[in-house]
Order: sequence, then C-alpha cells, then structure tokens
Amino acid sequence: MTTNIFKFLLPLNRFTLAARVLRLKALAPSMPMPMPLTKRRVLSQCALLGALLGAVLGPQLGQAQLRVDVTGLGVTLIPLNMNAFRDEPSAGQKISTIVQADLERAGQFKLTSTALTLDETSRPDFAALRARVMENFVSGSVTPLADGRFDVRFRLWDLMKSQDLGGASYAVSPGDLRRSAHQISDFIYEKLTGVKGIFSTRIAYVTKAKTMYHLWIADADGENAQAALSSPEPIISPSWSPDGQRIAFNVRSGGGFAVAVMDLSGGGARIAGRAHSVAGGSQGPHWVPAQPTSPARAALPPSPAAHTARRHPPEPRREARPPWCVACP
Repeated sequence: MTTNIFKFLLPLNRFTLAARVLRLKALAPSMPMPMPLTKRRVLSQCALLGALLGAVLGPQLGQAQLRVDVTGLGVTLIPLNMNAFRDEPSAGQKISTIVQADLERAGQFKLTSTALTLDETSRPDFAALRARVMENFVSGSVTPLADGRFDVRFRLWDLMKSQDLGGASYAVSPGDLRRSAHQISDFIYEKLTGVKGIFSTRIAYVTKAKTMYHLWIADADGENAQAALSSPEPIISPSWSPDGQRIAFNVRSGGGFAVAVMDLSGGGARIAGRAHSVAGGSQGPHWVPAQPTSPARAALPPSPAAHTARRHPPEPRREARPPWCVACP
C-alpha cells in the first residue's frame, strides 16, 4: 500500500494532480470518493499524504545512505599505466608518484599500476599488456651521476597502436628532481591530450606573519615552496616576467607606490620606477617588451591591483630573449 501511494505521488504537477487524487479510491478502497476538487482541497490532501509517507517511511529514510552517480565523465578518461621508475629510491624523490599526482589532478586520466620491472630501454610486450586491458604505458629510470646529479629518463608507449610516443632525459641536481617530474607530466599530458601541460610552471604568492610580508615561489602543485623575499612593507601584485626569470611587484615608497623587480637567480630586489596610482591604491606591474633602441624601457598598462598568485609560462624562452621590463620612464 505504501509503495503504491509513493508511486502515485511522483511526479506531481498542477496538470496531473487532480487526476491522480481521483485514483486514490482504487489504491485505497476504504476511502470515500473525493468531493469536488478545489485548489485548497488538493493542497490539503497532498499535505495529508505527505505526513503519512513521513510517518511510514521516515525511520527507513533516516537510515538510508545518500548515493550520487556522476555519469558521462568516466567515458572520457584516458587509460594510463605507470609503474615506479627503476632506482628512483636512490634519488630521495619518487618521480613516478609526483607524475601520477599531477595527472590525477588533471582529472582526465584513469591511472593504474602493475609490478612490471621495465624501464625506458625495455620494449613492452604489446599483446600481453593489451590482454591486461592497458592502452598507454610509461616506464623510466633514475640514475645517480658522478657529479652528484641524477639522470631521469622515461618513455611513453601507445599499446593499442604498438607505437613509441617518445621520451626524454633530464640531468638535474637533487633540488630540481621535482621539476623534472613535472616536465615528464607535461610531456605525457600533451602527447595524450594534444594540449600543452602546465605542471612545470611555478606560482608566486605572498603571506604575512606578524609584521613581516613574505614572497614565496612554489611548484604549480604548491610543493617545494621557497621564500624569495621578506619585507616589513606589503608586497603587492607579484607578476612574472614572460621568461620566468624575474618577478615584479609593488611596494610602498615615499608615501606612494613603487615597482620593484627581483631576479630569481640572485641579487635581491631593486626599485625600477614609480607605480601608477589609482583610486585606493596602485596598478599592478605588467611586463612588456622593451624598445629595441633602449633595453631599459618598458611600460605599465592597466592591470588588476591585487593578485595572490601568478603563474609564469611553462617553458622560458631562453633563445633570443627579449629585454622584458616594467615601469618605463
């Protein structure tokens, strides 16, 4: 009886409500034939039936678990099998784990792992791996070098097409091991999606502790954060240079605001010029190419006044580097 009434109630709308109330007599023969329906009577009967359902099903619904099924997303996930890189424990950084975390955050991959002992020099058994429902496969290695650096290598395979999608090697210092993992993530992401990855980019953000302001540089995943500058004055609107080598920001100076530039390779920050004032503050610095006749010239177009984090391009343009500047006279 309860189930029938529940099915009777859903779905309800103003066009079908009157007809379904009339069917109550068939579901509950003891109920008298409804009187001529009015809007108030229909609403009253709905309230009565709702109370009945709450009394009968309330305890069961209170103990029920909510389940949400998301459909459509899983169909587009790209299968990728990735194992631990050979000898990666010797580096103190699990390169494969960092790569997996990058790709998981992208939300476009279905990642799996197996206990296969393969590296970038091994040619996989395509038929055997396909039989294990694998479509793409990554293998690699981390080898210590005599000068203290590490040689990080990897290779990506398309198992369905029995095709080598390429790989790369990076000779990096221990401090750059995480960056090499992010570069591997960029390579895999671009090869399998056709879109350039941004895992190897960095972010700049400002924190305040007591009376000091701190400018931090971190990997795109928020890890490996390093304090680049500390100041008793606010550090406002950090902005990356297009080559990723410098950061400009606004600071208070002489009752107004100035643009400071810091070279990440060392040397500290220097004042580059006055910041343009706007109502309630100043414009954030914005990098533009300098004029060919004057490497020190630049401009300050309008820019949002406050940003907590900025990202620089994933791969600095080191060749034919233009003289990017801010705060031109």
